[in-house]
Amino acid sequence: MEEEFPHSECYRKALYPDQQVTVDVMLDGLIRTCRDASIFEMHEDQTSFVQYVQLFGAADALQNSRFLLQLTSDRNLLNLERRERAARLKRRLGKICQYARIEQLIKMVKRLPNILFRWVEDNLIGTGEGTFEIGVDPMDAVSRGLQGELSSQDIDAINERFPRLARNWDQRRFINPRIHAELRIILHLSPTLLSGSLTVFLSAHAVQRPIGCSKRSCLCCVLWIDAFNSGTRMLWMTSGSHGKPYDNWALPGAAGEMKGVRAWRRFDEHVIMGVYTRLTDTLAGVRKLAAKRISDEHASSGSDSDGSEGAEDDHIGKIWAGDHVAGLPVPMN
Repeated sequence: MEEEFPHSECYRKALYPDQQVTVDVMLDGLIRTCRDASIFEMHEDQTSFVQYVQLFGAADALQNSRFLLQLTSDRNLLNLERRERAARLKRRLGKICQYARIEQLIKMVKRLPNILFRWVEDNLIGTGEGTFEIGVDPMDAVSRGLQGELSSQDIDAINERFPRLARNWDQRRFINPRIHAELRIILHLSPTLLSGSLTVFLSAHAVQRPIGCSKRSCLCCVLWIDAFNSGTRMLWMTSGSHGKPYDNWALPGAAGEMKGVRAWRRFDEHVIMGVYTRLTDTLAGVRKLAAKRISDEHASSGSDSDGSEGAEDDHIGKIWAGDHVAGLPVPMN
């Protein structure tokens, strides 16, 4: 059992103290626990602590299991989608377990007392943080993001390109946007640098200020940092970006005394425009794939074209050229 689920002895003894459990039963229990116990609101109370401990035990055992290792190590191209889904599951399990490492961080800091540190616990006001219920239809959200109606062809193409979109959407009807760690650090430290003396102000612009992170920054963080650096001429930076947007990213708004910066509204607007561009680029790619598939089907059929098919080909050609994308309304600055 230890070979199948390394370092899970304590978890097994706590969950199955008086019985010999099989691998199948253990694996089924881990999956069920991770699925059912992951939907709860965290609060600073004993109930939330117990819930997290239960979820952590299952997540830690599952992410280290030989079962998940085999799925993520499978190099058979026929199982590529399964391997990608398993890798995504392992990353999410790791995110659950990362909060338990804070204790290790505190121990390391105590062993190295000369390292200066502070906990950033600002209660930011004026942000886009909160809990929001999303709409029933994901296509409505896409339409609002693009500020234009989707055609039936667009909807079919999106559903074909992202077949799990509707199911994933139904499983998560509430989102909780939060200010990401990189931006919290900037919002915490920048006001002092920007409001100091002229000497401090000038030196703040001449120094690169790297932010160390456990992973690369998301699309929205990089867009906001770029706009902030441009508006303040400061040089905050991270190790790079993986280019992915997240639905739990909150607009900083006027938080962290940003109203003291003349161009603070442009920071959020720059992010909104960047996400809008990503949406239009993604839709353009989906349209191209759909047009190519239809074109290939016509070519493989070997049938002669009549007037109506010519009109359809002309319509596909316009989609390929991106005329529909170019015609989408652009958000106002």
